[in-house]
Amino acid sequence: MAIYMGNENWWDDRFSGREKRLGKPEEKLVAWENRLLPGPVLDVACGQGRNAIYLASLGYSVTALDFSRVAITHLRELAKEAGVTIATVQGDCQCRDTFVPLGMFQTIVVNHYRLTQEIVGELLSHLTPDGLLWINGFCRCPETNPNITTRDLLNVEDYMQYKERGYDVLTEQYETDLGEFVCIVIKAQ
Repeated sequence: MAIYMGNENWWDDRFSGREKRLGKPEEKLVAWENRLLPGPVLDVACGQGRNAIYLASLGYSVTALDFSRVAITHLRELAKEAGVTIATVQGDCQCRDTFVPLGMFQTIVVNHYRLTQEIVGELLSHLTPDGLLWINGFCRCPETNPNITTRDLLNVEDYMQYKERGYDVLTEQYETDLGEFVCIVIKAQ
């Protein structure tokens, strides 16, 4: 099944139309932060960097990756204003070759972005022992946000194959005023 989450031009247009401002970090990530182990973090599909900047402000060494040059430019400016240093990479989040040179991470964060299972497998190969792949997103289309479609939704069943392969997989469905979400955490072997 192909997943379409836009390309560089689509995301550049989207971020060009947004105000450059530091948003609040994802509440579920904030709740999870005390369970993350110290070490390098990769934020995939980071956007303007609300989660990357939050984690860097706590002392994590963060690399942030996004399709959009505009988003990466905004992130760099916002990180400077926040007084944190973040390594940035502009690249295709759906291409395995993008991840190859990035190295190993203790935590990989993917928030509100649906990856192909091929890329999930690639990300798992970039985790240090006991590292965490932390994935969070919508599990049902919200009535109040027409930008979220079924192709954006996370399906817990897609991740159960990793449990069968010996990974620890934790899932938590929850609801906020924005909609219904699922947080999926896969611990490296």
